[in-house]
Amino acid sequence: MDGRANAKSVDNWVCGICFCDNRKYCWTFDSLLDYKGLAMKYLFAACIICVIVFMYGGIGILTNQYDDSYITYRYAVNLANGDGMVFNAGEHVDAASSFLYVVILAASYKMGISSEIASIIISLLSLGIICVLIINTSQSWIGYVIAALVCLHGFMSGWAVSGMETVFFAMLVSLFVYCVLNKSDSKILAVLIVSIVLARHDGLLLLPVYLWIERKNWKHIAIVLSITGIYYLARYLYYGDIIPHVMQVKNGNPYYHGNPNEMLQHWLSYCSAVMFGWAAIFKKNTICLYCLIAYLVYSFGIRADLVRYSVHLLPVMVIIFLYFAVKQHNKQLIYAFMVILALNTYMSVGKYRAFMLDYRPTQEARQTIGEIVREQIPESERIISGDIGIIAYTAINHQFIDMVGLTSQPAYPTHKYIADTINSRDYSYPRLPGKHNVLAVYGQQGKPYAIGLLERVR
Repeated sequence: MDGRANAKSVDNWVCGICFCDNRKYCWTFDSLLDYKGLAMKYLFAACIICVIVFMYGGIGILTNQYDDSYITYRYAVNLANGDGMVFNAGEHVDAASSFLYVVILAASYKMGISSEIASIIISLLSLGIICVLIINTSQSWIGYVIAALVCLHGFMSGWAVSGMETVFFAMLVSLFVYCVLNKSDSKILAVLIVSIVLARHDGLLLLPVYLWIERKNWKHIAIVLSITGIYYLARYLYYGDIIPHVMQVKNGNPYYHGNPNEMLQHWLSYCSAVMFGWAAIFKKNTICLYCLIAYLVYSFGIRADLVRYSVHLLPVMVIIFLYFAVKQHNKQLIYAFMVILALNTYMSVGKYRAFMLDYRPTQEARQTIGEIVREQIPESERIISGDIGIIAYTAINHQFIDMVGLTSQPAYPTHKYIADTINSRDYSYPRLPGKHNVLAVYGQQGKPYAIGLLERVR
């Protein structure tokens, strides 16, 4: 249907799936900056963000975040201080989740903004952009409803307050997919794909999609491939390996091995609407193929807590679904999708909210250990710990040995025991003689326990 010739019929469909008189304009990247509807869309996104902040504890989201985020923060602080992109000064070990995210956090730190605050700002702004992308894809009240459900979904809201790069990466991928579907300028696609590759290593999965879409634009392809090649060459020269150290360690630890059942359970329980809707409008194009391949990679590849690596597929698949469902005028499918998504969002919020809130007492206990290390142990002493995030970030000037091996190279003798102890009830790690040993600190039923687990082993 030609939107310009049939504007009235389009406007009347499902109470106005598209309120735009010029359908061509409605589907362009420029609609993100459409001042006519800008205030309404971004005000709505701001309201959703406020709800999320309140839902996850208000100002409490600025402290005691997900432990792995503090590994990234330590990299950012060291980079900002001139020690390089390292966990321990002088040790080139590649354990940061996202190169681009670290650079942004380092820049924020240089401007006087702590990494904890900067990460939340970045994630919530990214969530707002995702919200607007979804609204733009339908241009109606339905878009507002679905955008709210996606942003409030545990996958998105939970990780938005974690401090990780998860939602930032989801925003980049969603924006790329949105621009591909709406046939945006080649320069925009080139900038986005480079940003995605720099943001996370699994961004390389999207590179073939870009190469296929831009196969006739050899100039931009050459620039993108050159930047990607230079980036990975620089990583090799700096870290001594192309494959990230953290991926190598996780590949050798059963705890991090792929778990297809976990992926399937999470997606069926919390994203069944997306899977149902996406399958219903499945088209033989490269974006849909990417979603399928990515899902399989995250199912059988290295796992993360609460399927974190695959979170970005939620907004991506929603945008794909809405794009094709609107074009097909399939209002029954959209209504069914909306109802199931609402149920999914309701169930997921409870799980992810409980996870993030219950996690904070644990982080308070770990931070206390970090303060003890910082204030009572000389900086010349090396600390060994199985919980390496907020403890090491709090004691930023100390050198740490990671018992899990994620931030330490080579793997220390204790690493082979981790697979047997990481899931044990007592979390009793083996000790290293001649080091200050921090044993695991965990919270139980909202209260910290086993906090006094710092000892000097002789």
